[in-house]
Amino acid sequence: MSAYDPRQVIQALGDLLDELLRWSSQAGNTIASAAYVQQQATESVDRGLHQASIVVNQAHQDALKVRDVSTTVAAAADKGLTAQTTSHETLQQAIGLLNLARQTLATWEDELRKALAWLARAEARLARAIQELELARRELSSAEWQLSSAESRYNA
Repeated sequence: MSAYDPRQVIQALGDLLDELLRWSSQAGNTIASAAYVQQQATESVDRGLHQASIVVNQAHQDALKVRDVSTTVAAAADKGLTAQTTSHETLQQAIGLLNLARQTLATWEDELRKALAWLARAEARLARAIQELELARRELSSAEWQLSSAESRYNA
């Protein structure tokens, strides 16, 4: 804004009006001094009007700047609201995906427990099968020995 204060301009115009009233009461002075004073008053008013024009122009420019800034702020607020809405939607999607992932994890953990239990049963069956195989081999070996012994006795 300008360094000129509208109140000072108003005060100056008020003072000027007072001065004009005093000049009217001294109308008996010479025409030359009245013309001189009138010329000074006109110049002072012109300066005041010029300064008032400057202030009005700057006020107009400030109003345009305020409108531009207001538009920018409104656009930024809209973007902020859009970003907030998007972030809330993204959060909801992420929560949904997290829940789905947890359900999938629980399903696969259950399947893993079942597979581990099956593996434990299979290993137990394998251990029994190995024991039975060893027993069968020993019995076979014993039967073969008995056969061999019986053949030897038969041949003898």
